[in-house]
Amino acid sequence: MGEYEPWLIALAPAKGAVCIDVGANVGSWTRWLAQRFEHVHAVEPNPACLPLLRKDLPSNVTVHAVAAWDEKRTLTFKRYACADHFSAYNEGTLLGQLGVVGPVLENIELAAVPLDALSISGKVDFIKCDTEGGEFQCLLGAERLISENRPVLLIEIHAAENGRRVSALLSEWGYRYREIEHPLHGPNSPYRPEHFWIFTQG
Repeated sequence: MGEYEPWLIALAPAKGAVCIDVGANVGSWTRWLAQRFEHVHAVEPNPACLPLLRKDLPSNVTVHAVAAWDEKRTLTFKRYACADHFSAYNEGTLLGQLGVVGPVLENIELAAVPLDALSISGKVDFIKCDTEGGEFQCLLGAERLISENRPVLLIEIHAAENGRRVSALLSEWGYRYREIEHPLHGPNSPYRPEHFWIFTQG
């Protein structure tokens, strides 16, 4: 984790009971968080990532091979030429509009469920959310968990409009938050207002 998004490391709690890693990908964050939390729930729908995510996982990690959404349904995900992107939403982001993610290689239908519907017990102290544009829906689907536990939240925003919706929702829920700019986007980059993080501490 020292080489992967190092500017975010200080934001994660040093320890806690339960953590939810939404958009776990191949598990870079998951494995690091497993050293800090008693239990980590890794939520990842991408079938190409799941074998690497599951390989040699610590015993305190549970994998949920679903997408996080605000209701139970089937979502159509797009796999792009840029392997870093796998999304049901990218057409609504600047990355999609400018073609940064490259052409669509295939469409994949996958199950999506609210985090509130997963078997997650114990005190949830931290939720990290990286859903490639589905941040707002993910939070709506975790309203009970968030209300009952008031976890620290670290949410990667992939579109300015989603950022506004997430900010309004967090304010409605009584959260104080701040934005974390992406250090790799220069001050004049068109991605700067579109791609950033929202961080809360309750």
